Amino acid sequence: KSALFIFLAIFTWFVGYNAIETFWTSYGREVLYAGQIAAGQMTADQAVARASSMLTYISAVFLIFALPAGFIATRFGRKRTIMTGLAILMVMWLGIYFVHADLYVIATLVLSGIGWALININSLPIVVDLVPEEKVGSYTGLYYFFSMAAAVTAPPLVGALMDLLGVRVMFLFTPLFMLLAFLCMFGVQRSEPVTA
Repeated sequence: KSALFIFLAIFTWFVGYNAIETFWTSYGREVLYAGQIAAGQMTADQAVARASSMLTYISAVFLIFALPAGFIATRFGRKRTIMTGLAILMVMWLGIYFVHADLYVIATLVLSGIGWALININSLPIVVDLVPEEKVGSYTGLYYFFSMAAAVTAPPLVGALMDLLGVRVMFLFTPLFMLLAFLCMFGVQRSEPVTA
């Protein structure tokens, strides 16, 4: 049961994250820098390039916070740590639906790097500790199957919604899938290493 719920959580949080990763530059062009494009202060291509470079905030902070994320999980538990990361992403990305100020956007990207580290650094260890040693390889494969399935599923799904409702819908889509992942984590009963 715990394995099923962690795999469902992995799928849903990767669906939510891939929506942002795939369409962030569209948001940059159509919303974040739309005023500057209209005023002739930058071209659409420049807006896309600037938006794309902003995503490095997530990657850089993720790298910096990877080791602390493991220590935090050791202190407070993997499940609680992952759920904290999901809550951060849920709240911050929902906020961008309403707030487009540069400072808030940058804060969201920075905090998302922290939240993403709290989630990802601690999820594979849960999967590995759920199974006997001889099944670690197959369950690691399942981990990557669910995360890659999400990468395939998210772009057409959120893209279709954006065609109907506009680019900002991804800031409702992503928090919704983070919430689903958060709820799935309640079903993960075995999240810590078994000590002898």
